Amino acid sequence: MRRFPTVAALAALCVVFSAQQASPPALAQSYGPKGQGAIVIAAEAPVYKKKAGEAIAYRLKRGDAVAGYTGGALVPPTWMFVEDDGGRARVVYFQAGKSIDSAGWMRVADLAVFTYDGSCVGPKATTGALRVGWNPCFQEARDAKLEELRAAWTKEDQKSRAP
Repeated sequence: MRRFPTVAALAALCVVFSAQQASPPALAQSYGPKGQGAIVIAAEAPVYKKKAGEAIAYRLKRGDAVAGYTGGALVPPTWMFVEDDGGRARVVYFQAGKSIDSAGWMRVADLAVFTYDGSCVGPKATTGALRVGWNPCFQEARDAKLEELRAAWTKEDQKSRAP
């Protein structure tokens, strides 16, 4: 009996996926019921169209939120940051005035990462089939991280203004 190439390809994909799950990336704290988001800490941070290259899709401002995102057509998504060799991670973000999320790549150095509880709707950062907003657990963790960062930014601003 002859085996079809697709069976072998699917078996190989399962092996690769299992290996990825066994060794989580450096920034990923968990593949369980938690996810990772981040606050933009740069005054203006580019969101790149691709993993490599300099084409910019959008610019986010200090204080904007993003979620880490990995996965694809054949690999289930995880809402974690996975830094590539170039120092970028794939993110999901919302553009001003748009209600559906967008995806791109950002420099990890431009982000302050936080972890959020996935108990609201699982580890998914967004809500609804069309991903139209951040879920409540993401919002709570985002707000806590933003409050922490704003306090630090205020101190920095005061130091820079002191004679």
